[in-house]
Amino acid sequence: MFNQFRSIFIVTVVLILINSICLASNFPSQAIIAAEQFIAQLDNHKYLAAYKDASDLLHLSISEPDWLEKRERSGLLLGAVQGRKLVSIRARDTYPGFPDGDYLVVYFEAQTQRKQKAAEVVLVKLIANSWQVCSYRLK
Repeated sequence: MFNQFRSIFIVTVVLILINSICLASNFPSQAIIAAEQFIAQLDNHKYLAAYKDASDLLHLSISEPDWLEKRERSGLLLGAVQGRKLVSIRARDTYPGFPDGDYLVVYFEAQTQRKQKAAEVVLVKLIANSWQVCSYRLK
């Protein structure tokens, strides 16, 4: 009985590890790179450059001055992101506040100066053969 439980446990752990390793390979690497490059700009306080590089959908959802103010306030409230780990990527054909389409929601666990466990959610969409950021949230 113990050996059977042990075997089931080992198989479960191996499957979880394989699933984690294969997570990113199920989605276009360019989408993940677009999300990571975007948040790298935010990490370097290049808020305006990140905004300008983002999709028109982000521009329609928030004005440039509001974007800049929101990023500055977030930095003051939570502090700089000090680490992050890719947790999941989900394909969605609908997303609140955006038109229907093919999106990927890229979810990172993050740690900031003032918040041990935060989440970064980056919404990307393939537009004109390029993955572009449509939304970013740090919560």
